Amino acid sequence: MTFIAFPHVEEILKRHLDCIYVNFGMEFCKKQKIHFIYLYPLFINKVTSPEIVINNYFIKDDEHWNKQGHKLVADFIFNNLKE
Repeated sequence: MTFIAFPHVEEILKRHLDCIYVNFGMEFCKKQKIHFIYLYPLFINKVTSPEIVINNYFIKDDEHWNKQGHKLVADFIFNNLKE
């Protein structure tokens, strides 16, 4: 089993990396020995503005990833699961 945490658009706009439910999920997975993938840094960083991230990886005016967003996540998960 794998648990994946990813930010919503509002969290990206606020550059909000620390969420109570994500912290709870991390702790739960750690205790239960469940693989945890943290996708927040893919979408939230100090280099790229939130607006660029949202425009590049999300469907316009939507919370869902576009084709590039799906590719970004798929590549990350593939590389993470290979390890």
